[in-house]
Amino acid sequence: MDLPNGMTRLVADLGPLHAAQVRHAIDALSAPAPGNTCCGEVFHRHYGGERTGNPDDRTPGKRRADAFMLLVTRGADQIDTDGAVVSSGQAKLVVTIDHDVLTGHTPGFGRTEAGTSLSPHHIRQLACDADILPMILGSDSEPLDVGRKQRLVTGGLRAAVIERDRHCTYPGCARPPSWCHVHHIMPWHNGGETSLTNSALLCQTHHTTVHREKHTATVSRSGVSRD
Repeated sequence: MDLPNGMTRLVADLGPLHAAQVRHAIDALSAPAPGNTCCGEVFHRHYGGERTGNPDDRTPGKRRADAFMLLVTRGADQIDTDGAVVSSGQAKLVVTIDHDVLTGHTPGFGRTEAGTSLSPHHIRQLACDADILPMILGSDSEPLDVGRKQRLVTGGLRAAVIERDRHCTYPGCARPPSWCHVHHIMPWHNGGETSLTNSALLCQTHHTTVHREKHTATVSRSGVSRD
């Protein structure tokens, strides 16, 4: 539920077992965390840091909310690196923003795949903690970089392909990214690279069609055209 102050309220009806699991995990992470000389991150293990004596000024509700978000972000990290987990796409949130907006040279906002707007300040803050993957766009709206540690690989590559293609690239098809695979235009077994310029979104149906009928395509920085 979207609230008038810009916040969002989440409500869930859970069975007894699932409710107990959620409550137990949040309770384990929502204890007060006194200040440390190491950093301001309450969930950091503070190796070598000393307690400053400053109390944790978060309210009980804020501590529980922070604990819930820690569970979400750490769970997303694990899902995206575990090939055995079935998902419709990347679990870690990707926020797209123009380079000039991110650096403060022009006004504007970033946006999530679902269309939610986030301020550049929030994106810079979250990107520093690696809680999201910021996708930086150039002047032609081409992806310049995805993430902080790896450039255009694995989940970052899929995020870049989604940003460029937006939907299945087969003519006349608009199935969303969550229904699509990242297709190698030149097949991997024929020497095709796993790269942005050799990738395109295709839904299951048209992925099969393209392979069966041996369709080819041309990729530019702005999109995919079928030959």
